Amino acid sequence: MRFWRLIVLFGNLCFSCFAQSTVTNKTPTAEELFFKTMKAIESAKTMTYSLEMKERINGVIRFDHYNVKLQVKPFKVYSYSHIPNPGAEAIYIEGQNNNKVLVNPNAFPYMNLNLSPMSMLLRKNHQFGILQMGFTYTHNVMLNIYVNRKQEFLQSLKTGDDVYWDKKNCYQLILDYQFFGWIDYKVQKGETVTTIAEKNFLNDYMILEKNSLKDYESVRTGQVIKIPNVFCKKYVMYIDKVTLLPLVQIVYDDKGLYSYIEYHNFVLNPTFNEMDFSKDNKAYGF
Repeated sequence: MRFWRLIVLFGNLCFSCFAQSTVTNKTPTAEELFFKTMKAIESAKTMTYSLEMKERINGVIRFDHYNVKLQVKPFKVYSYSHIPNPGAEAIYIEGQNNNKVLVNPNAFPYMNLNLSPMSMLLRKNHQFGILQMGFTYTHNVMLNIYVNRKQEFLQSLKTGDDVYWDKKNCYQLILDYQFFGWIDYKVQKGETVTTIAEKNFLNDYMILEKNSLKDYESVRTGQVIKIPNVFCKKYVMYIDKVTLLPLVQIVYDDKGLYSYIEYHNFVLNPTFNEMDFSKDNKAYGF
């Protein structure tokens, strides 16, 4: 409840800064741009895009490429993999299929699978899961830093030079958070790495790797582990001047580049029908 009260406060502040920027018609300040981007994410209903990601896994940069259809509420995702598993497909619909992901692996065992979103078969060598696709995850982790560490956040927030990326004019927003560090956390009863990360608005893979854990459930009650005090050390976003959405997100931790995420061929608020998220779609391979 405390977090949602802070959301209301954020909304009031956001409206004030948005109004001020609109009246002056000036290039937004870093704070104004942050507010506008958060509101743009909240307004996004559906989207399609080609997702390209570079992720540091065990010290090695891996590349992934997917085509994605996504509906925000209720949450629905269809993804088609080009890399690393060409032809693999996944569908997740919130509240259906026992909240499991329907997977066509397009490989052995050559049959559809129903897997937990946290299954290591899906999450292996991936920092982010299917539930974190889209911009809502970015919205939540950034807003959490703002509402809980406002002074440090604003001190660390700045704009960079405008960027021309993928034939789009973009603002550059940079959170250079020098207060990043690791703290001790005592595991509570029933918690997993993922629930700990969700509660603290962190990335669960970062915690998994830091503590050399084999999977997201391999923690025990009372165990003391290391977690970051905030989501990341540095967050760079290229924000499309038309949609005000962060189509490029570059994340750094204390070791350097952590992930590089790009949304190509982005379409905002397309109209979907039931077949877009159905295994019976004849264009799919389920």
